[in-house]
Amino acid sequence: MEYFLYMKGYHESIFSTGKPKGKTDDELWNLLHRQVCGYIRQWIDDNVLNHVIGETHAQSLWNIRLA
Repeated sequence: MEYFLYMKGYHESIFSTGKPKGKTDDELWNLLHRQVCGYIRQWIDDNVLNHVIGETHAQSLWNIRLA
């Protein structure tokens, strides 16, 4: 999955600790997070999806560990 994120250019919102340079508009940064979350959800099994459906921050979604 990580490789797909790099291929789509979505890796910055997960693996960076803050906004990348050039991303000053909060709305654009939030949009990127939502796009990444949507992309990740495509690959999540249905029985796990209900645990992550409300997440809108890419890094938080990426770091969710289900027991």
